[in-house]
Amino acid sequence: MEKVKCLIIGAGPAGYTAAIYAARAGLSPLMYTGPQPGGQLMITNDVENYPGYPEGKMGPEMMEDFKRQAERFDTVIRQEMIVKVDFSGPVHKAWSESGHEIHANTVIIATGASAKWLGIPGEDRLQNLGVSACAVCDGFFFRKQDVAIVGGGDTAAEESTYLAKICKTVHLLVRRDEMRASKIMQERVLNTPNIVVHWNTAPEEVLGDDGVSGVRLRNTKTQEISTLDVTGFFVAIGISALLFLALKVGNLSSAHLSETYVLRAKFDNIGGLKVRGPVKSAGVVVGRVESSWRPATAEEGSSTGTPRRRRRTIKAPSSGLRTSPPGDGSASTAAPSTCGGSGRRATGSTTTRPRSTRPSRDSCTKWHRCRSEGNRTSHSPC
Repeated sequence: MEKVKCLIIGAGPAGYTAAIYAARAGLSPLMYTGPQPGGQLMITNDVENYPGYPEGKMGPEMMEDFKRQAERFDTVIRQEMIVKVDFSGPVHKAWSESGHEIHANTVIIATGASAKWLGIPGEDRLQNLGVSACAVCDGFFFRKQDVAIVGGGDTAAEESTYLAKICKTVHLLVRRDEMRASKIMQERVLNTPNIVVHWNTAPEEVLGDDGVSGVRLRNTKTQEISTLDVTGFFVAIGISALLFLALKVGNLSSAHLSETYVLRAKFDNIGGLKVRGPVKSAGVVVGRVESSWRPATAEEGSSTGTPRRRRRTIKAPSSGLRTSPPGDGSASTAAPSTCGGSGRRATGSTTTRPRSTRPSRDSCTKWHRCRSEGNRTSHSPC
């Protein structure tokens, strides 16, 4: 077991920056790099938009500079993964893949994100040779050229409008007959003259030897194969936030690393989480709230001591009173309806304050407007 003041998980630009600041503060940080030290910049050729490098810099070389600067202040860097954490106590515990246990006063999680790729032939081979997942990063290299971008969401719409300002023609490949992007983003795409939208079109292969020369396409309806001549190919189908460890930190044991997953969690304070509301990590939307549930309050619970659940109301078939589902632990008051002397009772368990409703024709010779007040029912002719 090893005790440290500061543990940093992740070795991208954010992780190294945290290490530099922590080291200068005298916290003697320990960094675990994970599977890809340097993050996404390790697969980036020319970085021209970062201050301090007027001539540009290769991504791996820049990350090596970051590493040397962190080590200059005595940051300990280990190329290994953290696979388990326990933050339930005052001392934060973490375990590496080799089984080494670390106790830390402070833990900084900087696991970053990775681009989603299509997995088609030529895509991996031609990365940084015309294939990119970042139009803002690499669009400059395709000035006045024809490029293709695949995707149908807000990311694809935003990046295609950005590329349209730089490139000659932007071919947007949408695999369905509609886009998933927001209405305003769709309008921007359709109103940009040098953006050509290819509906029902899926890329099958990126063509080229030493660089991208074209894309082989398949029509998803007719299955027709065609070739599009472009010099750049951008993938804009989203990013995968590396959240697995962060979710474990929150004791969300149902999280896993599949392509899409459902996450269920308990919160002491649900805050602003609403159905269809975005869930973000480091400013990136990684999912949306599908549903929420809260336990019933003491007033809504059972007077018989059965487990409390959130109250749902349904309409009883004969009385017109609003009732809770049978057997849900609600108090059964069964306020009688005395209209026309029928003495009919509501089936199921009534709520404490039923709404004003009309009884059925079966219970009265004339229509009456009835209102239940506690255990007493009053009525008056219509």
